[in-house]
Amino acid sequence: MGVSVCSRFDWYQASVEAYPNDVLAACMKMAGATSFEEGRGFNRYLYSARVLDAEGRTLATINHGGDNGLPNVMSSGMAAPELARVLRQLCSEGAGSDIPSGVRAPLLPNKLRITRVDSCIDVLTPFKDVIPHLQKLARDCGVSGQMIVPDDLEKGCTYYMGSPKSAVRSRHYEKGKELRAKGEALGDYSIETLRHELQCRPSGPMRFQMASMEPDDLWGATNWTRWSFHFFVARNAKAFLMQQPTKTDYDRRLAVLVQQYGKTFDEMRRREGSWDAVGDLIAELRGSAGDVVHDGVVRRPGRDVQ
Repeated sequence: MGVSVCSRFDWYQASVEAYPNDVLAACMKMAGATSFEEGRGFNRYLYSARVLDAEGRTLATINHGGDNGLPNVMSSGMAAPELARVLRQLCSEGAGSDIPSGVRAPLLPNKLRITRVDSCIDVLTPFKDVIPHLQKLARDCGVSGQMIVPDDLEKGCTYYMGSPKSAVRSRHYEKGKELRAKGEALGDYSIETLRHELQCRPSGPMRFQMASMEPDDLWGATNWTRWSFHFFVARNAKAFLMQQPTKTDYDRRLAVLVQQYGKTFDEMRRREGSWDAVGDLIAELRGSAGDVVHDGVVRRPGRDVQ
């Protein structure tokens, strides 16, 4: 079923380790940017700045100030790839010099942190032909699926995979019908356009790693997104680990133990001579009721620990 089509960013949101004015200056380099408008911030940010095109449409929104730390920048729709481009330029090695157009310089470590990123693929495939495959995939992979069917079918249907709180979720909807229902021009879209959209909300180290990923790469997040990507575009997405496995209670207690008593363990190794001897000592301490501790020295039959 796959056809040769391209994916692109449809939402790009990131925190940037840079001064707000530098972030604004970078966003003003987005294609079509002509002015900016300052205002109040959102989500506990004190201030905001909207980068506008000649018709007053918002290309990017920058929130900064307050107790949230780094400036956070967001763009959606056709402007999202442009935001990704200028932020990567800002956070790249050699950003102070001119980097030739089309050249991707390496990102400086931890300068760009993805909050949310979406990748979308538009195809001319009837919705009814795709949904049975997605529903079977959801069942086989144990992923929650939800169908949204409006009373007026001309407004377009939507199928969701993954829960709203998941780090990875996809939407599959009739984009052409959605635009017509909103009274918007179809432009380059057909009324039969079907959009496949992947939403990723990374956490931890993945926020930095995802800053270097391209739209195709995002579809490698899970087994069902990889299958979907191959089904839609006849290409393979390289698998990556979106989230670290959940730690067990034992793992958490062990981490606390090492954090609190790591120096003591190191001293035990020096005094005992090896980690094997430390293990023997712990086993003896746990199992020997006859041991006597006097002046900080453990006395046991046949062996003293100084």
